[in-house]
Amino acid sequence: MQVAGARTSPDQDESSGEGSFSGPEVSPTSLPAEQDGEELEVEDERMPLVEHLRELRTRLIRAMTAFAVASLVGWFLFGPIMDVLMAPLRTALGDPRRPLIAIGVFDPVGMRLKVAAFSGLVLALPVISWQIWRFVAPGLTRKERRTTIFVVATGSLLFAFGTLVAYLTAVPALSFLLRVAGDTVEPLITADRYLSFLMAMALGFGVAFQFPLALVALVALGAVGSKELLRAWRIVVVAIAVVAAVATPGQDPFSFLALFVPMCVLYLLAVGFARFVLRK
Repeated sequence: MQVAGARTSPDQDESSGEGSFSGPEVSPTSLPAEQDGEELEVEDERMPLVEHLRELRTRLIRAMTAFAVASLVGWFLFGPIMDVLMAPLRTALGDPRRPLIAIGVFDPVGMRLKVAAFSGLVLALPVISWQIWRFVAPGLTRKERRTTIFVVATGSLLFAFGTLVAYLTAVPALSFLLRVAGDTVEPLITADRYLSFLMAMALGFGVAFQFPLALVALVALGAVGSKELLRAWRIVVVAIAVVAAVATPGQDPFSFLALFVPMCVLYLLAVGFARFVLRK
């Protein structure tokens, strides 16, 4: 029996030390295996990033393919699409056969390419949105997916509503702009200028109509409350007026009012949604 607290001899220490040492022996041949294991671990850690890049490449290819096919459809349907785009101008001038003017030799080709690209973007937008959703959705929770679907669907509807309002407003806006000088001026409108005006107006209205969605997002994130938004209505109205003045390319009163009034209504709807639905 060994008495507690008794000191052991050096021989016993060496023997116990040799007995208690259970670590693996380090040999030169084991180093490559350990290095291979480390490389495998690093490769395993990089695999998710590689998969994400492959998924991103797949989604981009599909979105670009949809845009190319839709643009090709717009190229071949150039005539009917131009009839729709020319309707506001012809209605404003009272001439159902009024053509556009091409100054340069390549203006007709550029006009057709612009119409094809614009039509391709509009037609391929659902496919592009779906590809973006399929890439982002795996990293979201169930609640975040529902929120994202609501935001994307609402934003798309607001953008479509904004472009529709812009198209309907183009008739009185063009009538005012083209007749403001009376009969002393004969308007000779080029194809490039007219298409740029119409597309800029549609894009400006579509983006401006995302304003209530931005307000709801700020309330949902807790950056501001519905009561604060309602109390700051004077500042909001002034901001809406500035946006409406900048977003309308014609600077005419019809376009201004057509954008200012709906944005004020959408502001009140956003405040009501935040107050009674989000309860914030």
